[in-house]
Amino acid sequence: MGHLSTLAYLRKHAAPRSCLAAYVKTVLHRKTAAGRASWRRSRAIQKTFRASLTSYRFSTDWFTGKIPFWLDAFDRAGLVDGEVNVLEIGSWEGLSSLFILETFPHARITCVDAWEGSRGVVGEGYQIELGVEERFDQNLEKHRGRLSKRRQTSLKYFASSEKGEQFDLIYVDGSHHGDDVAVDALECFARLKVGGVMIFDDYLAKYYEREEENPARAINLFLRAKQGRVELLAVYYQLILRKTA
Repeated sequence: MGHLSTLAYLRKHAAPRSCLAAYVKTVLHRKTAAGRASWRRSRAIQKTFRASLTSYRFSTDWFTGKIPFWLDAFDRAGLVDGEVNVLEIGSWEGLSSLFILETFPHARITCVDAWEGSRGVVGEGYQIELGVEERFDQNLEKHRGRLSKRRQTSLKYFASSEKGEQFDLIYVDGSHHGDDVAVDALECFARLKVGGVMIFDDYLAKYYEREEENPARAINLFLRAKQGRVELLAVYYQLILRKTA
């Protein structure tokens, strides 16, 4: 989508004004001196990480194009290396998990995935992808000591996990059906520390014929509910926010 059509799509799906403004700011940020400097630094890290992927078993590189946005947001939120506690909803082959663990050498990550397929990616059923969990295990083998693997749906994880555990960084990339996105958003926000960063993948994705079932509507309604408690760090195909209260 072009910029005008993206803004029209967001307005149609109840995006708050702050979200529309953040989208424009994200587009313009790369044209500023600070944005260009951040992008150059990130590109070097992106290039090195991308080159390293030949040593792993990834079927596709869906992630490395997002690295400059992530690193810029981490810098702006003051998310620096240390005892960073990370939650990832949806891990697939472990590509984003690997990047997080190598970006934050002292981080610990909890990866939640049923490894059973993807709801709605093919029609209204599940797309079964054989060997994905095996590749995840092999790709993350060297980081096993800093990884907690939870083979379950996000709903089961939320029901069984410690209510008081708080995270510095949460990546939401599980089911992309609006109902599931809404639950993941609320449950993850409750577990996000004040000052912590939360990333929604596929914010602008269109998986479903009924547009209100796609992620944008659910995420926009969540943003309206949490107005005054979040700062939007980046809005593009993904949405990145910092919890402020």
